[in-house]
Amino acid sequence: VDEVSALFQDLVTYKNVMLPKVFIEEYQKNLSSQPNNEDSKTAQDKESQKEEDTPIDRLKKFLKAKNIPYNESGTFTIKDEKGDVIAEAELGLESEKIVFAPFNIQSTNTFKNCGYTISQPENYIESNK
Repeated sequence: VDEVSALFQDLVTYKNVMLPKVFIEEYQKNLSSQPNNEDSKTAQDKESQKEEDTPIDRLKKFLKAKNIPYNESGTFTIKDEKGDVIAEAELGLESEKIVFAPFNIQSTNTFKNCGYTISQPENYIESNK
């Protein structure tokens, strides 16, 4: 799986492709094993990161300014009755049943099936000004 799944990783965003669960787990494992702490970043990396203002970053600032609650500590997930994560997104608002940037098409479909709306950060900000 670790060798073959890498060949298909770019297909995660395709709506007409359903990848095996073990591939998704492998992608998640690889993401979590990559160094992501502030100490390992150079001063130049930190400075360039400050200059980058992603749509999700802008949305988080907007939510904070409007006092709209969201999970600041990590991803937004849905779990099944056994407690296993069945859908993940970068950000979600449980109070409004809205999700931003699902991790893959499987998560997108699961969120939709559970009654969530998938939204773009810019669209949400514009519609709530």
